[in-house]
Amino acid sequence: RDIAVPFECYTHPLALSAPIARALARAGCAMLRVGVQTVNDDTLAALDRRGDRARVAALVETARDHGIPVSVDHILGLPGEGAADQEAAARFYNDLRPRRVIVHWMTFLPGTTALDRAERDGLLTAAQVEWVRLGEQTEGFETPRAADPAARAELDEMQSLEAVFDLLPLLPRALVRRMLDGGWHRALPRGIALRQAAALALSLVDGATRARMLTLLESALRAAMPDVAR
Repeated sequence: RDIAVPFECYTHPLALSAPIARALARAGCAMLRVGVQTVNDDTLAALDRRGDRARVAALVETARDHGIPVSVDHILGLPGEGAADQEAAARFYNDLRPRRVIVHWMTFLPGTTALDRAERDGLLTAAQVEWVRLGEQTEGFETPRAADPAARAELDEMQSLEAVFDLLPLLPRALVRRMLDGGWHRALPRGIALRQAAALALSLVDGATRARMLTLLESALRAAMPDVAR
C-alpha cells in the first residue's frame, strides 16, 4: 500500500500454496522465480534437494491461476547429468511453458562433493580442479571444458540445448518439439549474443519481463547518476 512497486521474488517448488500465491498477487508480484535446477529425480536425491516434476508443474499452475508469471532457473553441467537429461528437461519445460527459462552452468567450488565427482568423472581436467581449489582458475567457475572427447561432445550438445532453453518461451510448443525431434537445435547460434537477443525479444512481447528490465535499468541509472536520477 505504501510503496506500490511491482516486485519479483524467489521460491522453491515445495514452498508455494494457493493462499501464498493469492497474497503475492495482491501485493503486486510481477514474476515468481523458481529454483528448479534439474528435473531429474535421481540428481535431486543426490543433491539432497526435495521436489520433483509434479511439484514444479503444480507450482506453475498455482501461480498461473493467480496471474503470476513464472521464471525457472535451470543448471547445466550438474555432475552425473548429460545431454539426454537436458533434452528431457527442455521437453518438460516445453510442455509446462514457463514465462522464461534462465540457464546457468554448474559452478564448482572448493571442498564440495560436486568438485570431487567432476574430477572423478573427467568433467574437469586435473589442472582445472587445482585452479578451483586454489581460487586461481583463469577460465572462471562456469562452463567447464571437458577432459576427454566423449565429455566434450556431451558439453557441445548441452550448449546447443542451452539455446533451446533461451528461445523456448518465444517459440510455439510444436516448433520446439519438432526442433528437438529433428536435431535442428544443433544449428542454432550459441553464446551471450543469442541470450541477449532472446531477452530483448521477450521484453517486447511480455509485459512482466519488460517491467523487470525497465526496473533494473532505472536502478542502474540511479546508482550511476544519483543527481540526475533525483
